[in-house]
Amino acid sequence: MKIVSVHPGWAKTSGTDEAFGADMSKWFEPWRNTWEGVEGMAWLLCCPFEQIQSGELYLDRSPQVQHMAGPFFTEGSYTKNTPAEVDMMMQKLESWANGGIPSPEELRATSDAVDAGRVAAKAKCQPMDRKIDLQKFMGKWYIVGSIPSFLDKNTANGTEEYVWNEAEKQIDVTFTYMSRDLKKTSVTPQTAKAVNENQTNWDLKVKLGPFPVKLSYLILACNTEDYSTCVVGDPGRNVLYLMARTPQVDAATYESMKLEGEAAGYDRFKIEVQPQTWPLPEGSDGYNASDPPRAAKCFGNGSA
Repeated sequence: MKIVSVHPGWAKTSGTDEAFGADMSKWFEPWRNTWEGVEGMAWLLCCPFEQIQSGELYLDRSPQVQHMAGPFFTEGSYTKNTPAEVDMMMQKLESWANGGIPSPEELRATSDAVDAGRVAAKAKCQPMDRKIDLQKFMGKWYIVGSIPSFLDKNTANGTEEYVWNEAEKQIDVTFTYMSRDLKKTSVTPQTAKAVNENQTNWDLKVKLGPFPVKLSYLILACNTEDYSTCVVGDPGRNVLYLMARTPQVDAATYESMKLEGEAAGYDRFKIEVQPQTWPLPEGSDGYNASDPPRAAKCFGNGSA
């Protein structure tokens, strides 16, 4: 089997008339007629198998340069797909081919997130515009996905624990994470104060060495029905955390959190699944199917 793509050239149709209008159309002269546009596709359907090369982009029966986004129409990189985008496309194709076709509601949610993200990305990231109950937000959260900071890149078992400090009228934060081999644990104590009425925008103080560093902490989304999941970021979209009350979330929940990040203007392809690997309860004798092989018995993230 060979797979190719084809460009019909600039053929004059009702669609191109509507897209470009009379003023722009003159720049595409001479236009091809409908048959001239179709001819290259018809040839690919009936030409000898050995005459075509799989993976090529065809125009006028010949392979063409596939990317023209660099200086002086060189290949460049702007129109190329990243390895992560290619991997995701192949995963989606495999899923769809085996009955995993998204529902119309899921496709609409994805489309809406993409559209919202394009608008949001033109300005600084903003916190959610609904009020949260700060006391219900307190407690332990597991980081199941992230665009990590320099502190926690390539780590595992990341957690954030929030405790209300009544005396200081602030939130005491304990940020904990481990190395991927689980041999080293790091703890970064922080303090935070909510600075907006919705309590979704926090001023965060982190002590790195002898000096405190001030950061902005934005709650971008939160399941305010049961405070089971939340999405947290920053104004410059440098970091993003998808967090849950448990180390494991199902695929649909994880995808919904990614869409919240995308709607806030983040690049979904930068979001990484964060390993959550903890000892199994005493007496357990198995592994979670999503876990990497380990010497110790453990359960894992379970998210996709």
